[in-house]
Amino acid sequence: MFFTYHQKYRLSEIIRFFLAILFIYTGATKLFDYSSFYDNLYNNPLINSRLLTNFLSIGVPILELIVGSLLLYPKKKLLGMIAAMGLLNLFTIYILGILFLSPYTPCSCGGIISLLSWHQHLYFNLGCIAIGLLGLYLMKNNKLKNQAEITDKI
Repeated sequence: MFFTYHQKYRLSEIIRFFLAILFIYTGATKLFDYSSFYDNLYNNPLINSRLLTNFLSIGVPILELIVGSLLLYPKKKLLGMIAAMGLLNLFTIYILGILFLSPYTPCSCGGIISLLSWHQHLYFNLGCIAIGLLGLYLMKNNKLKNQAEITDKI
């Protein structure tokens, strides 16, 4: 079964809003429970620097909020989607580091995602990456088709 242009567009928008909500939720959760997030980073076996902990404890939630906001702004949605894929990949690499390099597995997630084990979190991230890549593909494909239609009308 083939999807129409409008169905592909709607699906890309659903994916975009899902990722925006995900990033805004996780960023806001980390800021609202900042002391817990900071402590979890500080006690993390892979991060053994107070300077890095200070930087990440502020930088990660702010970056998540920025990426979520870019995804909500129509003119910046492609940039937001690319940034979201970059962050999800970095977070996945971090999870792999925790699972395979760390002597113990700390908790630095907030909100509902903290209910997941590290392996479940890895699968969740991989699923989000797959969904995001589909959204990115649909956005680029729809953009090319839309540009071709405009060119054909000229």
